[in-house]
Amino acid sequence: MRYDNPQYTLSAIEAAQKNDAEPMSERIRFAVHELTHHLIAEHYGLISDGIELGYKAGWPRSAAGLAHYADELKRKYVRKEPITPQEDEAYVHAALSNGYGDEAVFGTEPERRGDDDDIQTATRHMEIKWDYEPDDIDTFVAQSIKQTRRILSDTKMRQALLNAGKYAAQEYWGTGKLMQRDVINEVLNLKGGR
Repeated sequence: MRYDNPQYTLSAIEAAQKNDAEPMSERIRFAVHELTHHLIAEHYGLISDGIELGYKAGWPRSAAGLAHYADELKRKYVRKEPITPQEDEAYVHAALSNGYGDEAVFGTEPERRGDDDDIQTATRHMEIKWDYEPDDIDTFVAQSIKQTRRILSDTKMRQALLNAGKYAAQEYWGTGKLMQRDVINEVLNLKGGR
């Protein structure tokens, strides 16, 4: 899929129409999905800039949200600063958290969890950056999923994620504004990593 291919991307008018037509229940689900990426990044100590919600002109028709958990790593890379193994691992955990908030909060079945692009991104990262073999990848993914499910098994965390999702869907959907880290962490009762 190419972002500049009009067959796959939205015009400004199409994006506005899709944003208006999206029911609140789906807006909340999309918000919970992106908030989960943020939550897991922060849990592992990776600074996440925030999330964007809603369809945007020039973006794929299926993309209704973006978690900015890789932004800090991109800035460090540009500044030629070292990225620690812990930050690199946190990035992969955040990518692999794909849809487990949906599962924990809404009971979404596994085949409907979310975006395959997130899983492919994490897998490629482990293959290219870590030189992992398929068995190593499978082991890491299984451990990451187990840990994410453990984090999300906390009833208070699930409720905070749902409340944050409702707030984000109501206040940020389709606005084009970034829901920033400090706002998200306050709504989720996080202290900027654990």
